[in-house]
Amino acid sequence: MSNTIKYKEQQPVPTEVFSAWNEQGRVKAAALAQRGEAVGAYNLGVCGIWGDGAHPSFPLRVAQIKGEKRGERPLAASLETSSFVAMLDPTKIPEELHDLFLNADELAARLASLCLLRAPITEAAAAKLPASLISRLPDGAPLLQNWDPAGHEPTHLFVEEMHKRGIVYPAVTSMNPSGTPELVTEEDGIRFSRERNIPLFLRNPRDPGKVKGSYTIIELHTGGLELIRDGNIPARLLELLLGIPIHRTERTIAPKHQQAAIPEALIVDKNPAVGRAALLKFLSTK
Repeated sequence: MSNTIKYKEQQPVPTEVFSAWNEQGRVKAAALAQRGEAVGAYNLGVCGIWGDGAHPSFPLRVAQIKGEKRGERPLAASLETSSFVAMLDPTKIPEELHDLFLNADELAARLASLCLLRAPITEAAAAKLPASLISRLPDGAPLLQNWDPAGHEPTHLFVEEMHKRGIVYPAVTSMNPSGTPELVTEEDGIRFSRERNIPLFLRNPRDPGKVKGSYTIIELHTGGLELIRDGNIPARLLELLLGIPIHRTERTIAPKHQQAAIPEALIVDKNPAVGRAALLKFLSTK
């Protein structure tokens, strides 16, 4: 495949700004995504670019918005954990982790909306997915990165509106020029949207501003769990919810923004589902 990305020049458009809690705004945003357009949104401490991962225009718009340095890097999916788990390749996951990572209800109860999870999927699953969502391991095995919005209500409502429009593979990437830090305030996200002709931005006026920065990325592979990037919700808290270590390696990326002082007491000595619920409530209330 050629590395040359081609796209039509966008005509300047005004950027509409809506609350993510506003149904009219979500409907407009989903309609734009249905047409292959990009939509901006503030998502718990970081701004993102959302769209239909299966629409051929959306990856081109992302490249246009973020710049040529992005190349052909994959987008993250925003699927329910049940859909994600159904695609996983058990042969590439340690057997001792099967009970957790192949049990969608258990996995969602611990991690949904708290981090990005990257894991190997079967070739049969990869054949059904848009190419824009898939990366490959050195051995050629397909890899999918997913963020389940369940638990973060304003974005979950938007993704549900996308589903109503027939969008099967909602997709997301960080809002920033490639190679520069992610945007972490609504003001910067709205400014960037206006500069790059993103027609709509969903803000969250109820966000208490407790965390900043991109989400933590965890990769599941034959060696267990690896921390790819520590982020707005610290990996140490995710380890407590999972009850297993997340290994730091030489490729682990440190957070670009100071992590919030989130009390471990929200999680320690609690059922993981109860701990996750307490953590989500802490993050979403003032």
